Amino acid sequence: MKYKKKGALNEWLEKQDWNFIIIVMASTLSALILLIINLRVISTIHAAGTGLLANIINALALVVFLVPPTVYRYTKYLESKSIEENFPNFLRNIVEGLRSGMDLHRAIVYASRGHYGGLDPYIKKLTTELSWGIPFNKAMENFGERVNNHLIRRVIATVLEAYRSGGNLADVLESVTASTFEIDRIRKERSASIHGQMIQGYFIFIIFLGVMIGMKKFLIPALSSAESENAVAIDPTLYNSLFTHLAVIQGLFAGLSIGKLAEGKISAGLRHSIIMSLIGYISLTVI
Repeated sequence: MKYKKKGALNEWLEKQDWNFIIIVMASTLSALILLIINLRVISTIHAAGTGLLANIINALALVVFLVPPTVYRYTKYLESKSIEENFPNFLRNIVEGLRSGMDLHRAIVYASRGHYGGLDPYIKKLTTELSWGIPFNKAMENFGERVNNHLIRRVIATVLEAYRSGGNLADVLESVTASTFEIDRIRKERSASIHGQMIQGYFIFIIFLGVMIGMKKFLIPALSSAESENAVAIDPTLYNSLFTHLAVIQGLFAGLSIGKLAEGKISAGLRHSIIMSLIGYISLTVI
């Protein structure tokens, strides 16, 4: 995507999660270093246990490549989830303040005295800006940009529109609060209903690994040892490597699918991908 204006490019750059990009680059570089060591050094050593050492380094490279970005993304996902769960409570407390006769500024300060998990530092900055005399519209826009959550930004847009039009803000906030509570309830119901499918996904992956292990231990050796004039020679090492790669790839995408189904976000499936990929790699290299 090309931007005609330099300001648009700067805005796009500011929206990027550079911490995540740096972590991905560092993890990729570290994994590549381990693989190069494995290929250039370990593979040239002809001694007992070298094959096991090479497999351990490969597994370590996979862990280094996947775990740091996944931990970062999953931490961000949990923070976003905590924010979405606590934001309706914050709105409800504001409504209580407005209903009791407070003005909007005092109602927000009143509501900020509660505890809202990952939302607390953002609320603190909001009340600080309001105490400095920053207009409510600007303070709420800054709040939405800092939180950077799609649901909350939509709610803030609705609240600001009602505020500008001079409508009954308490009624609007009450309606928005009910809507966000309903969205959160639907998400929890979906997560609970999909739990069985998540277990089923793991079960199918284990069956897949069983088939791969059976082919590796019995079918490929039987075919490679079969003597026939017209038979094509089969290299067990090649097929063992292919099965290992296939198990890792299957675990990676199966985990992403499980996360998307269970919690609605691909980032939530990264931890499942790591678990499945490691189980697949270890199973096909050790057994």
